[in-house]
Amino acid sequence: MGNRLKHIVLFVFALALGYGCKDPYTPDITTRNLNYLVVEGQIINGQKETRIKLSRTAMMADSAYVRDENNAIVRIESDNNQTVETVKVGDGLYSAGILNLDVNQKYRVYIQTLDGKEYTSAFVSIYNNPPIDSVNWRWDASEGVKVFVNTHDPNNNTRYYRWEYEETWQHDVYFESSLKYLPQPPRLIDRPLNEALPLRCWQYENSSSIILHSTQRLANDVVKDKQVALVPNGSWKLGVKYTILVRQFAMDKQALDYWQMMKRNTESLGSIFDPQPSESRGNITCVTNPSEPVIGWISAGSVQEERIWIRRSEVPGWRYALTCEEYDISPNPDSLQFFFEGGMLTPISQDPLTGRVKAVAPYCADCSVRANPVRPSYWQ
Repeated sequence: MGNRLKHIVLFVFALALGYGCKDPYTPDITTRNLNYLVVEGQIINGQKETRIKLSRTAMMADSAYVRDENNAIVRIESDNNQTVETVKVGDGLYSAGILNLDVNQKYRVYIQTLDGKEYTSAFVSIYNNPPIDSVNWRWDASEGVKVFVNTHDPNNNTRYYRWEYEETWQHDVYFESSLKYLPQPPRLIDRPLNEALPLRCWQYENSSSIILHSTQRLANDVVKDKQVALVPNGSWKLGVKYTILVRQFAMDKQALDYWQMMKRNTESLGSIFDPQPSESRGNITCVTNPSEPVIGWISAGSVQEERIWIRRSEVPGWRYALTCEEYDISPNPDSLQFFFEGGMLTPISQDPLTGRVKAVAPYCADCSVRANPVRPSYWQ
């Protein structure tokens, strides 16, 4: 969700430019801080934890782009006055735990920020979310590995769908370093076992685009081969092994309209001469100041998940290789200091006769330079 937030923030600032501008113009928007509240999440019924993420838009000149909204009061409320308080579990992240909701009631999110402002989403019904039938993949020689989702509602009641995904992939390095550099005086020693550089790591990436589909114009509520992700040809994601967890959400027509508008706005930002983004108000209101814009849409329902795994060996013709050049380094102190003290190279071995050192770029001997050495609990 974090990458998507950056697109949303860009949309907000573009929105501030106004509409219908035709003359060339360089806006001074990098110093404006509109400080809008951004609300992400869904009220989830059963099995999965309900989490609400709060943040604030920041100045475009600010490299953080978004700022987490901490120390807020966040709760889930029903239209029969039942409430569930949340607990802060991370920066700007609030958890209501696993909820068992009454499908005959409507629910909303209530927020009180540290400055005393109050916000509420509209009361929404719990929408049916049919199971995912399958997630599969196909290799397109010109583009890469495409991932598709299939689902259907036999009662023809769902019609409007949204998906997110989480990718994880294994990253291995080719060289094991048996040496460690010490600077005073410049020398190499055998690397201690407890300081071994990791050879196998894992990297993660979440979906950053808005993935939607409607079956409203079809006789049957069937989604067939909806593409949700692409692993581009040559990507390191399929260097060894890759998995994707696809999450499916159901929603009503109003929610679909909101997400479609957000999709158009975030994907069309580019030139001042492009059609200007339309104002995309969600279903969240600042009670304290109703004219204050709030970014986000709250829906309620279950979440459906499906995970698949792809090995590199399963993809015919896949081309990926970690490019690692071996360097031959003189063992004199000046050379050792030059190549190793600043981390330019990592020593891997030393010739016992000549003393010359074999070295590689750090990412070729230490996978943690590019990824996380902690094995995910779900990895198989």
